Amino acid sequence: MTRVCTAVAAILLALSLGMGDAFAQRRVSAETEEAIRVFLTEVYLSGAIDSAREIRETYAPVMRRYWGRRNLALREVVRDKLNYFARWPVREFRLLPDTLEISRSRRDPFLYNVRFEYAFRTRRPGRVAEGFGEAQLVLEDLGDRWLVVSESGRVIQRF
Repeated sequence: MTRVCTAVAAILLALSLGMGDAFAQRRVSAETEEAIRVFLTEVYLSGAIDSAREIRETYAPVMRRYWGRRNLALREVVRDKLNYFARWPVREFRLLPDTLEISRSRRDPFLYNVRFEYAFRTRRPGRVAEGFGEAQLVLEDLGDRWLVVSESGRVIQRF
């Protein structure tokens, strides 16, 4: 009960100080959340991105962060992705229910911070890898499509 009262008091204080607008600006509309969910399930996790052309259309010219590296050129992302696709020719990913978290960037109204968990199963001759993972993306809304500007994550559990 004390935690709930403290949280409510903090929200009321923020609203009284005029900070309510900052909270509202970070909220994401249901329409935007659905558009991001569709991008994740039908493009990002679906295996639809499997060529250099598709990678170049989906990833930023310079990735702010890419799996521990900063300001990585798109040609390096293309090379890394194509190597991964060659190493794991059969890839299945599925968004786990109730794990998608989205917030609008404070600095840029067209950027969205996205976190989700997924199930994966990858195969190559003689080897299968499967389990659960977590991903953190920053997506830019270009109006007609989403652009990945940051990508990181980790494996949570392997089977």
